[in-house]
Amino acid sequence: MARFRVHPRDAFHEKIIEQAARRLLGRVEEATGLVLDLLAEVSVDLNRKLIDALQRAGLNDVSDAVLTEQSNMMNRALSSLSNYERNIPEIFLSHLAKDGGAILTAAHASKLDELADLYQTLGLDMLSAWPKLGERSSWLALVDVICELGGFDQDRLAAEARIAQERVDQSGEVAFSALNIKSNYRDLDHWSQIGDPEAAVSILTDSLFKGWETARVAAAALAEAPPELAIPSLESALVRLQSSRQYQALVAHSLAHQKDYEPLAEWAISENATLRLVAAEALPAAIDEQLDPLLHTLARDQDRYVATAALHRIAETRISAAAEYLKEIAESLSWDWICADCGEVNDTARGGCRKCRYAPPDPTEVAGELLAKVFGDYSFSGKSLDDNR
Repeated sequence: MARFRVHPRDAFHEKIIEQAARRLLGRVEEATGLVLDLLAEVSVDLNRKLIDALQRAGLNDVSDAVLTEQSNMMNRALSSLSNYERNIPEIFLSHLAKDGGAILTAAHASKLDELADLYQTLGLDMLSAWPKLGERSSWLALVDVICELGGFDQDRLAAEARIAQERVDQSGEVAFSALNIKSNYRDLDHWSQIGDPEAAVSILTDSLFKGWETARVAAAALAEAPPELAIPSLESALVRLQSSRQYQALVAHSLAHQKDYEPLAEWAISENATLRLVAAEALPAAIDEQLDPLLHTLARDQDRYVATAALHRIAETRISAAAEYLKEIAESLSWDWICADCGEVNDTARGGCRKCRYAPPDPTEVAGELLAKVFGDYSFSGKSLDDNR
């Protein structure tokens, strides 16, 4: 079975983004738009650095507008912060530091690598990784499970947590302020180290219903859990999470992995758009240099996100059959579609939903863009690629 990974943000990748922004802003016209598009997707730390890059590039009007909008968004979000546990970073460090403790070398003491890796693995640079009121005990239980599954050195974690506490106490440094600079995500597959797998699966399953980052970590761990324990829990969660497409898709990916991806063919023709989406994302794109027929169908799905996912999967093969099919889609007329947000059926001509105004990507445009990007010199007739943009 292939190893299942749900990747968090990568600190090195974020550093590259920051450096590129600082080099290109003010010099390349398109860079400003690209940076603005990224602001809503990156971590809090990188968001701050990109705003600084805009200001240093002399784009103060742009950065001021962004900061004003973010300030308005923050004011709306502040009310939700009252739902989260106070001082949880300090509680987290105290929890890790309570037992044992190794004698660290000067290098280890300065870098805190083990603690940094745990920080990265848990996604603690995102608010959705932290517990809300009343969740502290269950969240700390999850932390203990992740420490075991990730193969973390408990004594070293305890020693590094104490050093982090001292830095906070002595200098007022914010907990974890430097931990996302250089760290690694750990695979959560050390199930042989778990004394009570049934209890661990129960803790992880409960975590699927918490914040997004917490659910992401739990799903990655459950994908590698003993199948006889994980599969029933994931199947139950899949039903319970029908109201959330994002969470249900996360659980479906873990369940598909546990079942060696056998459910994908059935999911590809399911009435559940989330399951069709997962099938579009995970089906083998090509078999013996031929595109999977199921992807042909999914690429014309009434749910535009399903269709787009299938098109991306097809493009990944880079085979001639993929180019031909992308060309066929790109040159075809758009078809009626169902809004993934509200369920409204929209006719071909509408770019945005007539009920909620939600505007998903048009598969014919996506096909044209992929054709140009992946098969740039491929013959393209009918409506031009410029029309697709």
